[in-house]
Amino acid sequence: MSRVIFSYRVKSDTGFAPCIDNGLFSLACCKGGQIRNGKNILTGVRYHIGKHWFQHPEDEIYVLGIHKNKLLYYAKTTKGFDSSSGGCPSPIMPDGTLLSLPIPDEYAPAVVQNPEKLLKFNDLVYKGHTYTQLLAGLRQTKTYNVCHLDPDLRMDVRSTPVNGWKAAFGQTESALGVLRNAKVQIGDLFLFFGLFRKAEYYKDTMRFVRGAKKIQIIYGYLEIGEILDKPEQIEKFYWHPHATKGLYEEEKNAIFLPGKHLSLCPSLPGYGVLDYREDRILTMQGENTATWKPHSFYMPNSINDDRKNSAKKGSKGLYYAGQWQELVLKPNDDANDWALKMITEASL
Repeated sequence: MSRVIFSYRVKSDTGFAPCIDNGLFSLACCKGGQIRNGKNILTGVRYHIGKHWFQHPEDEIYVLGIHKNKLLYYAKTTKGFDSSSGGCPSPIMPDGTLLSLPIPDEYAPAVVQNPEKLLKFNDLVYKGHTYTQLLAGLRQTKTYNVCHLDPDLRMDVRSTPVNGWKAAFGQTESALGVLRNAKVQIGDLFLFFGLFRKAEYYKDTMRFVRGAKKIQIIYGYLEIGEILDKPEQIEKFYWHPHATKGLYEEEKNAIFLPGKHLSLCPSLPGYGVLDYREDRILTMQGENTATWKPHSFYMPNSINDDRKNSAKKGSKGLYYAGQWQELVLKPNDDANDWALKMITEASL
């Protein structure tokens, strides 16, 4: 993870930028990034910030505004479908389904040749409701169009089924570099976690249960059966966002496919989604959302990264600061046993 600063100088300060609306920071009046005459203008700080985040989502990004050698503002900007990007957690449905929502993708439509072919929230369905309808209740102050569905683990989520669909997970740039440096290979297991909150049906849509807390929880898994890292391999998975031409550098892009069976339990498939269960919750009770229960096998000395526990003083939990996408655990039998319990129906 890096800290990156974007700066720009304005000729006059009339109060248009930055814009704060409902707690959301935006560069409302900066150079470039606008739509003019129906065309996207791919210049300016907004465009470059969006492009950098898309390629380096783990970085901390800051924006510096200057007017006549004076500092106008200094702000941090973040993305990802949670309270910082999509504006809300993913819902824990009344039946216990952990319905992980894809992140909004505002960058891809500006750079691909056929943006009309990109996957949209309205193309995804859950029990007769499109994701657009669900989001109308969960995130009432904003609407979304194009989405980035990854990992893609639910076969029946699209309103128009994909012939030959396979589960898949894509990575790129520095996030892929983390996996490659750790020598992640066939037979290794991904456990996917996200930010969730209990939801309920309300007037043909959804709303979050009043008083329900946000939690980080494991919602899916994929054991690597094949790694695609050549363009001619990746393009065959045309429905996956990492196969979209123009979005990724070819040498820094890969798709991970599952094997047929889970090695830790051959009676289970090599990928799957999980329902809500208390032992799958990572968030430590009584702590902030991102502070986890302190299992020894994902503490700083047990991961392939130089991180420290930044939990607040007096906390017995684990907190890794900053924006990051993955932890690669060192080989550990306890981690294997724990992962199997998370995936199977055996409770701790």
